[in-house]
Amino acid sequence: MRPSVEGLIQRMRSCAPEWREAATGFETSPLAASIRERLPDDYVSLIDELGPGEGFVGREYLRLYRLEELSAANQAYEILTYLPHHLLIGSDGGGNAILLNTKQAGAPVEKIPFIPLDPDFGETLGENFSSFLDSLLSHAENADHLHPRSPNPETFGLEIHEKHPVVLGGDPEDTSNKIFLRPSVHAEAVVYFNRLVRNIRERS
Repeated sequence: MRPSVEGLIQRMRSCAPEWREAATGFETSPLAASIRERLPDDYVSLIDELGPGEGFVGREYLRLYRLEELSAANQAYEILTYLPHHLLIGSDGGGNAILLNTKQAGAPVEKIPFIPLDPDFGETLGENFSSFLDSLLSHAENADHLHPRSPNPETFGLEIHEKHPVVLGGDPEDTSNKIFLRPSVHAEAVVYFNRLVRNIRERS
């Protein structure tokens, strides 16, 4: 049985007490009809009631964009070019996009690296948005020995970006290879490197 919106919101307030919104830099505008018709009801209800924002849910970090930012965010990251059946709704703050696969029933939630935006590198996190959030909360609630983590005020609202992406040979363990970018600026870097990856693949 799908968990109720009310129950999920109560659990979020318990497991993510510091959930709050940060400026992303994406433009806001009314949802385009082409996007609105692809959004599942449980996702829209949860965003309306809980509010967009970011923070740790247990030990996992989650960022969810405002509904009014979805059109600009999807355009900024060129999601339609690489993942025409997906909608970007947020990230894990650590280099991975959180998306809805709107081609499949229920719109499963998937995590796919921003670089490359390739479903072969992704994983399914939930058969729908409610089950995704339920799973995230269940892991947090079952970790009795873990206290909710607090976002670092110096990096709150920022995306981790690898200056030399792993897919192009970068070292994922090298801290000097990582920088923090505002999401709207991060999108520019992602677009640059995804175009580079595509060009390399086309030449191979």
